[in-house]
Amino acid sequence: LIPYVLIFNSFFNVITIPWQILKIAADKRVRKNHSLEHATVNVLEERYGHSLRIGGLAYSNGFSLSGPDLPPPYEVLDAAGKGLYRMANGETDLALHPRCGTSIAAANFLFSLVFILVLFFY
Repeated sequence: LIPYVLIFNSFFNVITIPWQILKIAADKRVRKNHSLEHATVNVLEERYGHSLRIGGLAYSNGFSLSGPDLPPPYEVLDAAGKGLYRMANGETDLALHPRCGTSIAAANFLFSLVFILVLFFY
């Protein structure tokens, strides 16, 4: 049963993930909000001194954060302002986050593609 689940998930990933990544890549507003989302989480994690279990979604008109470690809204808003200020003043590394879901999805897409190619052509 597990091999069938892997095959199904791989096909699903190969079909859906590219569209999700293209949606981010094609819309400049989403890309900017995605980087602000990362900056906000980075500032919050600097403030707390450890990784927070927070996930985010970027949209053309902003972003949202959720998760069990999400601080109060006033703290998130302050972190977003500080992140925006710091990025505008040259700290562009804040736009990157090591646990970015988009990066994980891209890696998952590549793994799925290789899995399917090996499955059918090996």
